[in-house]
Amino acid sequence: MPAARERPFGSGKVAQPFAGEPEVPPGARVFRVSGEEQLEILTGLWHTPADSQYTFEGEHYGLVGSPALPKPLQQPRPPVIVGGSAQPRTARLAARFADEYNTAFATLEQCQERRARVLKACAEAGREPLVFSLMTGCVVAADRAELRERLRRLM
Repeated sequence: MPAARERPFGSGKVAQPFAGEPEVPPGARVFRVSGEEQLEILTGLWHTPADSQYTFEGEHYGLVGSPALPKPLQQPRPPVIVGGSAQPRTARLAARFADEYNTAFATLEQCQERRARVLKACAEAGREPLVFSLMTGCVVAADRAELRERLRRLM
């Protein structure tokens, strides 16, 4: 059995929920429903000693006496990355749980605004600023004609 499993958390469409997750209508924004509880459980399981049990009771999830195994290979735990457009709730969750905040396809001005919101949430939580990263795209082509065609298809 692997010691850790990659599991994306976030908003968007869910083809099929994982076992134990609440049923969410197609197209619903999953993170808005239960993201805080997901992060609470994930980090709680990771921080529970191997010889102890973890219990959590939330609005959408509940665990009773979980052995909190297997433990991640990375110690003390894998990094937690929260991302989005740094709206107040997401920035607050990042300040509480994350090691990094990632935003995607943002302009310089948007990056500055989003980073400011994350920094404010970190200050309000009494913690050091998070690493702030930007996910962006790149179009590669053999020549200008191919580049123009690829960009046309993207636009």
